[in-house]
Amino acid sequence: MSSNVTYGQLYRVLLELGFAEVPHGRRGKAFRSIASDAIILLADRQSAQSARPVDLIAVRRHLVDRGIISDSDFDRFLADGQLPRVQA
Repeated sequence: MSSNVTYGQLYRVLLELGFAEVPHGRRGKAFRSIASDAIILLADRQSAQSARPVDLIAVRRHLVDRGIISDSDFDRFLADGQLPRVQA
């Protein structure tokens, strides 16, 4: 999986999708969505650091498999670093 997505972009998109950062006692970040009952654990990296492919794959599985976003929307996120905006 090739992408130029940073951890800052990854953290931001989770927040945009309704996840909240929750306390996590270990070195890392935890994001929880009450609506989908999903918890995503990620490394606590600098915002500008490129996201590791293993983290992108894990986030994709959580978001797509739970129907939070479509596969194509996640592909667009990987390409653009942001989710496509819904036109009103």
